[in-house]
Amino acid sequence: MLRHTICAGLTLFALGTRGERIEAAYREGVETALTRKDTFSLVLDDSSSSVNGEEIPSDPMDETHSQSVETIVRSRDRVLATEQGRPTHVRRAFVELLEKTLEDGVDSEKTGPLEGRVLLLEESDGDVTVDLEDDGERVDDQYLEGHRLTDPSDAMLPSREVALGDSWEVEDDAMRELLGIDASGPALFEHVEVEQDLFEVLGEGSAFAADVEFAAVEEREGHRCAVLAFTYELEAEKDVSEALGMEPDPAEELSCVFDVELRGEGRLWWSIEEGRAVAMEHGFEGSLEIQVRSRATTEEGEWLMQDDKSCSLEGQGSLEWSAAE
Repeated sequence: MLRHTICAGLTLFALGTRGERIEAAYREGVETALTRKDTFSLVLDDSSSSVNGEEIPSDPMDETHSQSVETIVRSRDRVLATEQGRPTHVRRAFVELLEKTLEDGVDSEKTGPLEGRVLLLEESDGDVTVDLEDDGERVDDQYLEGHRLTDPSDAMLPSREVALGDSWEVEDDAMRELLGIDASGPALFEHVEVEQDLFEVLGEGSAFAADVEFAAVEEREGHRCAVLAFTYELEAEKDVSEALGMEPDPAEELSCVFDVELRGEGRLWWSIEEGRAVAMEHGFEGSLEIQVRSRATTEEGEWLMQDDKSCSLEGQGSLEWSAAE
């Protein structure tokens, strides 16, 4: 027993002092399957409205609003060509794109326009071109934009050799895309124009930061994995009245401010030998404050309307990568 204890201690000591090169490896002909599941929920916690400081009754629907969204993405990437260790040609097949929504007790679901379709991605001098492999039904250009050849999980990796306990910061659009917390990355589902405009405005006006730590070395799915523990924060405060299509009267001052705060944490399991992600789990909590202000001067005097809403946000995500069969 003592011998086993000493051996285990020496192993941990060696892992703690020896540096690991945690990096991505792309090889021609290798195909990787990805299954991603995300859930998001929003619940209205409080709502109030007033005119010139006097409270007015709220819409009953405003007092009970809730929404939850579940998305499932299954895709396969085959590397067709590489250059200096990076993919330059990739074949991406979308096997399943499903979005389920429960809003105020009403269920609905939809599939993404790219479900069952295959994209051919090519990168040259930093520019990415995307084409459909088949000549089937036309797909709107918005679904062919924002695709990257590398996996978003690469954003989590350190730029240097690291040892257990080392940490580093990442600030990158790929990290946002990996977490699925804003509109970064390609559009996979159809949303009404006002929703897309709102996502983009909030994404552009947000401050995002993430810290990653080399927390452990574990076996997962038969792979010796570096476990990367991470935390992240997103904050955004933006007047979104224009994105929402709110048009004030000529004599009116109008604003609609969204104030979003998210805090999350998770773990990524990275195969050291194969140079790819194996699994990731994360979750976040946060808040959304909505403040609408409308000010106008009429014959009766100044008129000020205020509408405030407070919402709680919550989300979870799981990703699994595997060698495609």
